[in-house]
Amino acid sequence: MAKLDDVKWHTGGDFPADVPASAGATHMGMFLAWAAQAGLLATEHEVGLGDTVTALRARTITPGTAIRTACDGVLSGELFSQRGGRFAEAYYDADEGSYLDDYADEFWDTGETIYHVPDSWVSYDRIAARVSERYEVWLAAKGRARGLERARGLGHGHESGADD
Repeated sequence: MAKLDDVKWHTGGDFPADVPASAGATHMGMFLAWAAQAGLLATEHEVGLGDTVTALRARTITPGTAIRTACDGVLSGELFSQRGGRFAEAYYDADEGSYLDDYADEFWDTGETIYHVPDSWVSYDRIAARVSERYEVWLAAKGRARGLERARGLGHGHESGADD
């Protein structure tokens, strides 16, 4: 899976001068923290990220700090389980209703840009609710598509598993 986001993509050019460069990773950290809480990280990466995932789940490290220190400021598809990766790819950069659109909409009252959102668990709780809603809608749509495949005889006997 490809790179979904990189702090370097955000900290050049028009990046606001009144926030630290670390603020360019906050939105990515929020998504990583949500995936950790939802159990959608790849097992091998949970082992590789070990203490970071534990700290995220315990809320003893902020989401932005986690993505910067454990992932070098890069959110890549390889961090996620199969299901998590498919959801991340579908939602993170969608033409409509993308994660970044939802993030900007959720924090419209926080500052001039998405980079003004505090790297905090209070901020996380705000966006996590919206991401969870999008995930549930995505799962339901996926289930409807499977039902249509089965009805049309397109299903190949594969039942929905925990990680598909």
